[in-house]
Amino acid sequence: MDHYFCAEFAEKHGICEAILFYHIAYWTEQNQIDGRNYHDDKYWMYGSIRSMHENTHRYMNENQIRQAIRNLVDGGLVLEGCYNKVQYDRTKWYTLSSYGMTIYSETQMLLSKNQNALREKKKPIPIKENNTTKEISDNQLRKGLPTERNVSAGN
Repeated sequence: MDHYFCAEFAEKHGICEAILFYHIAYWTEQNQIDGRNYHDDKYWMYGSIRSMHENTHRYMNENQIRQAIRNLVDGGLVLEGCYNKVQYDRTKWYTLSSYGMTIYSETQMLLSKNQNALREKKKPIPIKENNTTKEISDNQLRKGLPTERNVSAGN
């Protein structure tokens, strides 16, 4: 599973918090698409700290996950709930708060805008040689394709 987050969110709230925030957002969106885990007018995802560590976030220890979730809840970004069918099951449920949804929507727009900027066609890099300018495209540099410069040098 790929994990991603918004760098600006991570700068403000922490890397572990950012990873888990976007994990919660992803699974609540998936549950909305699938029409499941709907309680109290919200879609939720559930998981124990241990299962998050063992199944999806092995690069974080359980204490890091627990603290990051606590920070998200205390920061008003995530809500905790308990919608388990049996009383002895202590698995917690998570969803984004209204404030968290606002932040998530803003960062999604920012990520989308940045991805579109990356897709725009780049202008070739100009190289000056003997008072003449030659252009070498990014693709030629990445692929190591012959350019006027390295062909004329005898390479």
